[in-house]
Amino acid sequence: MSRLRRLVLSDRFFFVTGRVLKHRSPFGESDFELLANVVRERRDQHRFSLTAWVFLPDHWHAIIFPRFPLSISRVMEAIKISSTLRLNGGRHEAGLVWQRRFFDRALRTVKEYNEKVAYIHHNPVKAGLVARPEDWPWSSAREYRGRLRETATRHKILPSIACSCRPTCAPESDFKPQSLKRQDSALPRSAALSVGRFRGLPIHK
Repeated sequence: MSRLRRLVLSDRFFFVTGRVLKHRSPFGESDFELLANVVRERRDQHRFSLTAWVFLPDHWHAIIFPRFPLSISRVMEAIKISSTLRLNGGRHEAGLVWQRRFFDRALRTVKEYNEKVAYIHHNPVKAGLVARPEDWPWSSAREYRGRLRETATRHKILPSIACSCRPTCAPESDFKPQSLKRQDSALPRSAALSVGRFRGLPIHK
C-alpha cells in the first residue's frame, strides 16, 4: 500500500510504480509475459483503464484509472498478489517478489498526464536498454506512435488498437473536471487517442 495517505482513491488517473525486491533476480522476457498476462486478467476482472505502461527488469510504471468503488490500492494489491504467484511458479521460486509499498500519484492536469506518459516511455532509454522508446517491446510506446501492427510487437496479450474490436477515441470533453484539469488550451491528440482507446476498449476474455 502507498506510504502516503490519499483522500482520493478512485475516478482519477494514477501514475503508479511497482518495484522488485532487491534480492530477486531481474525480470526477463518470460517474466514480462507473465506480468502482462496478469495485468490483462486483473483488468478484465476489475475493469480499470490502463492508458500507459512499461515493464523493466526491476520495476514497472503505469497510468491506471480505477472507477469507483474500485480503488488504486485494490488494483495494485490484485496485480501484486497474482503476479507473485505466477512469477514464482514460472521461476520455481518462493517468497515475496515486490516491495511491500508502492508509489502512486493522482494526476491533476493534462500537462502532468502527458509528462508522465513521456517519462514512462523514456524509461527503457534512460536505463540503457534501447536507443528509442519504441524499440522496447514491453511498453505502450508503440501504440502512442501508431505502430502496433508491426510484427515485432510482442504485447498482444494486452489488447490494443491492433485487436479486432473498435475502440473509441475520447475528445477533450471526455476528461471530467474532477479527473484532470485542462490546464492546457487543448488536449494533445496523442493523449486523447490513447486514453480513448483504452476507455472504449471492450473487455475480451
